[in-house]
Amino acid sequence: MKAKTFLILSSLCFVSSLFSQTIRVEINGNQVHLDVAPKMVQSRVLVPLRGIFEHLGAAVEWQPSARMIYARKGARTIEMRIGSSTAKVNGSEIMLDVPARIYASTTFIPLRFVSEALGAEVRWDDYRRIVEITTAGPIEEDVSERIEGTGTIAYINHNASGVISAGNTITVTMEGTPGGRAYFRIPGVVNEVPMKEISPGKYEGTWTVSRDKEFAISGASVIGILRIGNREVLMQAEEKITLDTTAPKILAVTPVANSRVDARNLSITAVFDDATGSGIEPESVKVLFDGTDVTSKATISSNLVYFKPTAVAAGRHNVTITVRDRARNPLMHSWSFEVSDVAKAIKSFTHEAPEVPEPGDVIRTRLEAEANGSATFSIGNIRNIPMQEIATGVYVGEYTVRKGDNLQNAIITATFKSRNGEVYTVETGSKISVDGGVPDPPTIISPTEGQKVTGNVVVRGTTAPNGRVLVHIEYETTVLGAVTLTGTLYEKVLTANARGEFATEAIDVTPLVRGSDTRYTIRAYSLNATNERSGPTTIHFVR
Repeated sequence: MKAKTFLILSSLCFVSSLFSQTIRVEINGNQVHLDVAPKMVQSRVLVPLRGIFEHLGAAVEWQPSARMIYARKGARTIEMRIGSSTAKVNGSEIMLDVPARIYASTTFIPLRFVSEALGAEVRWDDYRRIVEITTAGPIEEDVSERIEGTGTIAYINHNASGVISAGNTITVTMEGTPGGRAYFRIPGVVNEVPMKEISPGKYEGTWTVSRDKEFAISGASVIGILRIGNREVLMQAEEKITLDTTAPKILAVTPVANSRVDARNLSITAVFDDATGSGIEPESVKVLFDGTDVTSKATISSNLVYFKPTAVAAGRHNVTITVRDRARNPLMHSWSFEVSDVAKAIKSFTHEAPEVPEPGDVIRTRLEAEANGSATFSIGNIRNIPMQEIATGVYVGEYTVRKGDNLQNAIITATFKSRNGEVYTVETGSKISVDGGVPDPPTIISPTEGQKVTGNVVVRGTTAPNGRVLVHIEYETTVLGAVTLTGTLYEKVLTANARGEFATEAIDVTPLVRGSDTRYTIRAYSLNATNERSGPTTIHFVR
């Protein structure tokens, strides 16, 4: 009997000893069941990542091909690579006591990282062999992040190369978990184009670039989306794309349309621009004067056409200029004017300027014409500078050369409107060149640095009066299923008003992924006449 009692007591002590070696976990004072218990390795407590994180309301995903773990709880994102001694929390790098490692198909992490990753308080009770985890509030699981099955994307690519223009078709292929719902998007361009599963796990979709909406954007990203149940994974194609469906623009012409000019003082010019597009193709420019092709007699550059006709008869004359950019977007611009004797309305037009004007120098003009009219003058593509009637029939104007003004053999013209509504164009008969270098950077007024935007965003700022500004917006977000998504969301050249104010349209900055913060960078550049850029003005904001 004593032997039997001794055997029972010994067995109980053995079981008790085994139980004491098992590490248990309590969250907010309540013991939780884990499929795999924590481990003690080299005097450090390691806990099973998925079991702990999911009990704390976080979503976890394992990417076997990259040996990466992604997790998120609310706006907090975590990235870890098996074997690495660092991890990222909300993009910031954190050192680990020991690297994440796999034991029997389960990923283990050092206990202290639970605090750094999810903001919980952790404590190791060595005497009781208990991991104590305390959260600041009740644990709430984000239902949108519940995992119903698993989904992965192995790769995504597309056939877009060079500059994509209207009418081109982009084909996107993606391979991932079979039986899902697949889409691709190009942020800032097109949203959620459906893809068909053409064979198990292989998805394909196409999108044809329409002429209905203008795009001129470089660095755009193609992002694949695969949905399994209510779970969504994303991957970004490695190669970014450039789209250009925007035709070049005519910024200014002389003579002014429907004006009257003197045959002895007649030059035909057109200033065109393709600032955010693929660039003008000079060899595509064609000039017609009264239906006759005079291209071979014209001087053509990347942004200017100049033609000096001879022996022009009185009467109405027509000019047509055609041009295309390197994406083959076409432009045709036609206008007409009338050659007549302008002496009855205009006596003289002259200017005063330094031989080589520099920023800060003043160019003055003087026009003698009919009284009680109105007048402006232009220097190349610097247009419609007001002139004042300082005495009967005497109109004067001045322009202070700005940093960034770039004019080569520019014609100085005046546009005069008589009191009975007739319009005249007259030249000084001489040309002027200015090399003002690159302009000063613009100022961005809104959004402000670090601002959190709750709806669409409008970028507002100031630059030189009537100046041009290139506004470029990029995005970056960290999500489950991809380390980062980056690309260009918006790119456009804006023209400021006479007070130097500019503003974009309302830009959709909806987060790319549910529950994640997307970070945006605005870069704004002032442009001169040859599209040289100032240094950037940079603002960051989040959505």
